[in-house]
Amino acid sequence: MTDYTRFVICSPDTLIFLSKIVADKRISSKEDEPGLWLEQAEFPLVALPWIVRTIEDKFWRWPNQGGLPNDTLHVSGNIAGEQLKIRYVPQCSDDGEKGIKLQNLSRPAVNGRGNSQSVLLPNKLLKQAGLLQILKDLCGKNSLNYPDVYKP
Repeated sequence: MTDYTRFVICSPDTLIFLSKIVADKRISSKEDEPGLWLEQAEFPLVALPWIVRTIEDKFWRWPNQGGLPNDTLHVSGNIAGEQLKIRYVPQCSDDGEKGIKLQNLSRPAVNGRGNSQSVLLPNKLLKQAGLLQILKDLCGKNSLNYPDVYKP
């Protein structure tokens, strides 16, 4: 995405997506850094295998291959006591790319914009730019197994 730069930060317990977004001067909103707005989304690190598998096995597969039915737009789960949602987004980036929105409904927005934390991940970023592989590598480096997921 041309207006976004994303950072992935992995702490012992938390996966953090930090987005730096070019501020649109037409919108009257205080910049977090000169010329930039910041957005942060945090997820329990143990949820990472669930996030990766849900994207690959549910959203990127056809229904006859085990993927979600065509009319299902999101998957929710409670992991480590936090309510998470992965949503399909038909226009996820400034160029209309399809993608995924990760939401943590249990944590309030860091910057006060909105009532939960979320990050948009276009398919190009996940596939061609290799973000999904980075997330898989983090699973391996942290010896993460598929977590217990409770449906809301």
